[in-house]
Amino acid sequence: MISSTEPVICGLVISAHVASGWLRDDRVTVAEAAVRLGYDSEAAFSRAFKRFSGLPPSSVRRQDRDEGSRASRARVP
Repeated sequence: MISSTEPVICGLVISAHVASGWLRDDRVTVAEAAVRLGYDSEAAFSRAFKRFSGLPPSSVRRQDRDEGSRASRARVP
C-alpha cells in the first residue's frame, strides 16, 4: 500500500537530483534552481536539498568547480 507521503517524498528526491545537475552547470545559481523548482525562497530550497542529498546546494557547485579545476591543472604540461 502506498501512503500519501510517498509520492511527495519521491518528488522531492527527484527535484534534488535534477537540481544537482543544474547546480553543476555554472550558469545556474542556487536562487535560480529554487525558482525553477517552485520554492518560495532560496533558504527553503537549500533546506530541502540538504535534507535529501546530505549536502547544501552551494557545496555541490563548489565541489564540481574544484574537480574541474583539478582536471584542468592535470592536463597542463
